[in-house]
Amino acid sequence: MSVLTEAEIRKMSSRVDNSWDLTINTNELSGSQIMELSQMKGAIKMFLSNDNIDKKVSYKIDETHIEDNSKSPSKRLRNVLYRLWEQDKIAIYPDFEVFYKHAMEKYIERIKDELE
Repeated sequence: MSVLTEAEIRKMSSRVDNSWDLTINTNELSGSQIMELSQMKGAIKMFLSNDNIDKKVSYKIDETHIEDNSKSPSKRLRNVLYRLWEQDKIAIYPDFEVFYKHAMEKYIERIKDELE
């Protein structure tokens, strides 16, 4: 799947993990381009240029390997629990590690209750 269109970078902002958020505005897109874009989830290949794209460059794009540097589901859950602990400032859990162990134990027990 691929969508080729002209676009304009409207905003760039750096993130804590040294990655970047880009806001890109495109020209008007056809219905099929919109459908293809909506089906692209996860990592995509993206080539930005203010020149025309020639065949040599398009082959390099096809050969590019995308590394998945996303966090594991368990790491994401831990980070979300940290944010919850941080926002709630739960007095009975002044230490995150104690809160984390308690929250995980509750979650494990809830899942175990659903087992036959």
